[in-house]
Amino acid sequence: MQGTVTDPLPHLAYRSVRDAFDVHKAPGSRSISKHENYFALYDRALASYRNRPIVLVEIGVQHGGSMQMWQRFLHPGSTVVGLDIYPDCKKYEEDGIRIFIGDQSDTAFLDEVIAAVGPADVIIDDGSHIPWHQIATFEHLFRHGLKQGGTYIVEDCHTSYWPRYGGGEGRKGSFIEYAKRAVDDLNWWHIEGRRRAKRWLTDWLESVEFVSSVVVFRKAAMTAPGEVH
Repeated sequence: MQGTVTDPLPHLAYRSVRDAFDVHKAPGSRSISKHENYFALYDRALASYRNRPIVLVEIGVQHGGSMQMWQRFLHPGSTVVGLDIYPDCKKYEEDGIRIFIGDQSDTAFLDEVIAAVGPADVIIDDGSHIPWHQIATFEHLFRHGLKQGGTYIVEDCHTSYWPRYGGGEGRKGSFIEYAKRAVDDLNWWHIEGRRRAKRWLTDWLESVEFVSSVVVFRKAAMTAPGEVH
């Protein structure tokens, strides 16, 4: 048993995130929804974390189901941390699951979480989906709340194309446009005749991956790439 959910399979018998997701249909599990294309991405992005205890932070608790899904999928010694602005979400805390209530764009709140749980191995933003919130949270947590070698995943980036969320195709200030610029930061070393200074992200961004509605960032200490002859 993990938390309050009786799992029919032991750890690692969940071959995929989808396996861990499907258990939410059983009695005692909380509701959860994910876009279907996310599952293969998570299997790939999280494969290296399964055999050791980690700290996974997910922004956006909603009904608490995804907290239980991560608890099933990850090593049983892992800590799953949920952040949400709604106080009622605190009731979803249980063994191995910690819930913090606050605004994801409030850096003081984010610092309190970091102080309480330490830097995370994996951070998933499934929160407000408002582009400037996503940017503000990423700018702070990727820099201060994610371990070197960690993975930062932003879900539901399709809102960057929705005017009602402040987005639109090519709209300045959307998270997708921010992530596109991150590709330039990653490749800053190669820009001939550079007319701008290096941003902090260049020193810490190992890779950026775009999947439909999702952006995945990997963190590592980076230096100017050299050639091997």
